[in-house]
Parts: sequence; C-alpha cells; structure tokens
Amino acid sequence: MRRQFHTGPRLDVYVTATNLRAEIDAPCAAPCLGRSEDIAWISLVREIELTPVHTGAVGPTLIAEGMTNAMGLPLTLAEWFQLGPFGRPRQPGSIARFIALPPTYLPDERFEISGNYLFHPSDAHGDEDVVYLHQWYKLPK
Repeated sequence: MRRQFHTGPRLDVYVTATNLRAEIDAPCAAPCLGRSEDIAWISLVREIELTPVHTGAVGPTLIAEGMTNAMGLPLTLAEWFQLGPFGRPRQPGSIARFIALPPTYLPDERFEISGNYLFHPSDAHGDEDVVYLHQWYKLPK
C-alpha cells in the first residue's frame, strides 16, 4: 500500500484539559503518535489563552468536514483507538470525516476558513491566525 509521509514534521498540540499538565511535563514513557508509533519529542509547554472565533486562517492540518472554504483531501479516519490486551491490535473508536489541508511551502501560508471550534491563540503570529480544536463525538470508556 502506498502512503504519504512527512519528514521532519512539527506538531503543535493544544490541550484544554489542564489537569494533564503533570503528565505532559513528566511523561512515564516516550510520547508516540501515528499508526507506526512514531516517537515524539516535547520541546515546549506553555499556557495560553484561546479566544473562540468563527472565521480565521489555519495552517496545514486536519479539520472536521463541514468547514466553509476548506479544500483538501477528504479522509475517513478513526478519532481514537482503544487499547486492547498486550500484543493484540488496537480497536478503532468512532469514525469521522476530515479534510486534510495540504502542506504549504511558505512558513506564513495559511487557509481562510469559517466554522465551529476555531480559536485565536494568545501567542499567534497574526491577528487572523486560528487553530482548530476537534470535538470528540464519542469518548472511549
């Protein structure tokens, strides 16, 4: 199977559950991301303010289907995976439709979109810059 992949990616993660701060500051194991358990490095943790907005400019990311002006690759993906017994495959949780906004070649290139769950971070570079925070449809038990 052919798959796309990125080399040297950077991922900004916004966590609104502030009670997870201790786990982020001192994880008990190496944080892993992706289907191949790629190891991630946490290079910066800071608290910021997020202001809800309806329109703004986002960088390359995955956003939920239904955002206005969001053009990219449509994907059907599991929102989360349930861990099973050791050595057994993970089970996919709820399935949702996403739009993968394409990678950009200029650092400040962004996409103007409108919709719900957009927030302007207090540390944003531009006044129109926003981030999308996904709302889980069904959380794992």
